[in-house]
Amino acid sequence: MQVTRRLGSLCLLGQLLCWFALACVVAVIIWMAFDRAELALVATGLEAKLPREPEPHLLYAAFAVAIVPAGLTSAAFIHLAWLFRAMGSGGFLNAATRRVLNRIGWLALAAAISGVFTRTLMIFILSLQNPPGERLLSIGLNSNDFFVILLALIFFIFAQVQAEMARLDADVKSII
Repeated sequence: MQVTRRLGSLCLLGQLLCWFALACVVAVIIWMAFDRAELALVATGLEAKLPREPEPHLLYAAFAVAIVPAGLTSAAFIHLAWLFRAMGSGGFLNAATRRVLNRIGWLALAAAISGVFTRTLMIFILSLQNPPGERLLSIGLNSNDFFVILLALIFFIFAQVQAEMARLDADVKSII
């Protein structure tokens, strides 16, 4: 399929933004790996609720938990960059594009769900050293979680629409 210059430019911009976002995620992971105190403060916002700095083993455990949604998001960025590249070269109706759309949807859904559990688990882990009765457990959903879940739904819908477009394209080609 022929791609217009504007679509090609938009797809290139999308690719560049995906790789930039991936680099940002990796930079934050590296920063948090070397600055454990910031991990406790930035990741959970607990600076006022922790009577002392968490012990190193608790920080490492919290860091390990924090990497899960970051890894899922990084994988989604890589798949999105592939999708932009495929669309920029005219690969709209092939089965690989449909699989990538579904994969991005599953990654977005997993990242949203794991984000909720990660925030809860990190707060609990970092407050384990608090005396009994002062440990924290906070469970919550924010608007970003719902937004990412809805984006995942859109990717699933686009994959189904793309499958239907491919079927109709095959029907038209068989008639002509």
